[in-house]
Amino acid sequence: MDLLNEIINYNNPLLALKIYEASPRGIKPLQGSWHYHKELEILVILEGSMELVIKEKVYQLKAGDLFLIGPMEVHLDCNLDVRYIVFQFDVNKFFEPSLAPFIHSLLNPHMSLSKLNYIFQEDESVRKEVASTVIDIHRESIERPRGYEVAIAIKVKHILLTILRNDYKHELDRHSSLEIERLRPVLQYISANLAEEISVERCCQLLNLNYYYFLKLFKKTIGITFVEYVQHERIKVAERILLTEQLAIEEVAELAGFHNMGHFYKTFQKFHDCTPNAYKKQYKH
Repeated sequence: MDLLNEIINYNNPLLALKIYEASPRGIKPLQGSWHYHKELEILVILEGSMELVIKEKVYQLKAGDLFLIGPMEVHLDCNLDVRYIVFQFDVNKFFEPSLAPFIHSLLNPHMSLSKLNYIFQEDESVRKEVASTVIDIHRESIERPRGYEVAIAIKVKHILLTILRNDYKHELDRHSSLEIERLRPVLQYISANLAEEISVERCCQLLNLNYYYFLKLFKKTIGITFVEYVQHERIKVAERILLTEQLAIEEVAELAGFHNMGHFYKTFQKFHDCTPNAYKKQYKH
């Protein structure tokens, strides 16, 4: 099986999402087009029908259906006699401390978030609510009224909240909330000191843990390493400054906590596969 790691070109890099309406009617089954991406994906079927294959299980989708595909879940779209909305977004970009108890499950590549589709299959009102919110996001992204970025961010979080509130099987509660609460002082410390040096030793002091146990606990609870988490948060700061302020790249790096330009460029390219300048030009374009 050929697997394609699909790179999503966002409608708006600041929001880290892509949403569009597709109507590939009459296309033959897509042979050899198994693919995956780091974004969470929601499909809203407007007309017609299609087949979606995940882990050899075939889902028949028709008008009115909604389907969620998790980050890194390998899938294949086929028999596309359909008109539908495709909504893809990077959950990482919408992370905030209130999501901490669930972020590991939302981002874990082994989690298979497609299990959450039981929510939409069993409860028509929830399915319609999420589908309506996706359609609203699509309209906002096309019309772009003043403040549409704020509106879309709120609606994305509303979708996540709706899923959390209706997950009665607790698919997203696989990790102890006590461990998340235990890490909260560290998450707050990181958030408040991104522009400064962030010390693992200081984090250990906050929790009264030894160095190696702390790193192990952090990775187990959050799902990524301590260094990866700090880098991710700093890159989010850099993205926001690049897209909202007219500053030299060196100043952006300093404000985001990168005091070595080589390290900043290398880390930024790891996240975006382009330089900070190219990222800024792409957004303006």
